[in-house]
Amino acid sequence: MEKVEFKIPYTKFGTIFANQDGNYLEITGVSKDYDKKLIWSLDHNGYKLWKYSSNFAIYEQDKKFIALGLNRDDKIVEISFSKRPNRHIIQDESPEKSYWYSHDLATFDYRKIISLGEKVIKRTQEEARIKAEKLLHKHANENRAMCGACERYIERWDEGNRKGVIYDHGFQQAGYRAGVCVGARYQPWEKSAEGKVAYVGELHDELLSIIKKKPTFDTLKILIQQFTKHKEQQEKVNQAKKDHWNDFKDSQYYYLQNDYRISSDRKNKVFMQFLNEEKGFDLEVHLTKPVFFGIAVWPLTTIEELLDAWQFRADYVKNIINKEEEKIKNWEQQLTPREKIHG
Repeated sequence: MEKVEFKIPYTKFGTIFANQDGNYLEITGVSKDYDKKLIWSLDHNGYKLWKYSSNFAIYEQDKKFIALGLNRDDKIVEISFSKRPNRHIIQDESPEKSYWYSHDLATFDYRKIISLGEKVIKRTQEEARIKAEKLLHKHANENRAMCGACERYIERWDEGNRKGVIYDHGFQQAGYRAGVCVGARYQPWEKSAEGKVAYVGELHDELLSIIKKKPTFDTLKILIQQFTKHKEQQEKVNQAKKDHWNDFKDSQYYYLQNDYRISSDRKNKVFMQFLNEEKGFDLEVHLTKPVFFGIAVWPLTTIEELLDAWQFRADYVKNIINKEEEKIKNWEQQLTPREKIHG
């Protein structure tokens, strides 16, 4: 069976996940989550899917109703409704501050989804085939091939002794690096896995760097001290705006601060620079609020929160490494778009 996913226009059904075998279609799950992270199964502990939204789903069995969904901590929880849920029951009996509302609920209808889905899949597959064919010709005419690292189609470099390597191009993946892609100047993915190998090497370096940053109580102490220092400095800056604003408006710094092209953060730094250079302050212009792997740190932050953020980041990079290494393991030489079209 082939796994397919599709949307039915002009309905609330969202994304439908199914298995397709010829003309036979079997629905396996549904989702109204934009990122498709929350996929609701059709059954839950003997209960059948009744209604669903982006962040919760309601299941029914013998006129009893339960729901699965995100609580205020973004964790999946299960609750039981006291009676058939309407908009008031959903709002009153859902987890505290869970943002469960009835206005975007879809009623699950297997027969309707199946009947409409078969037509949608046929049309979608034909549109995808036409789009892929046009894209193939475009890549062939532009002499593009897949970069082994970022897997985008980039022009090949044939001049001199470059022998068709991938041109330099920008790259950002895994949320931590940007700039020239590591896959540039290697042979394309169709001809070699060397670009992917180089990328995985960088991922391993990044993972090692993350592991070395495992937080301790000393780490937490330093971050909280930074928060306190930043807060105290900001209080000085706020007071200085009251005491020295007129002098600042008459200075050259004021005109630089009001340049529409610079950010609000940069404007604040310009004012601190004025205080340091004209008023004898000793401010750390580049001091910022502490952030540890995406977690904003303040005096009530715990070591457990830091460890969770650190572990999440490490696991995230590990998962990428595993996926990329699997691609290298299964690599096979293939034709580039130009070779497919022009031979």
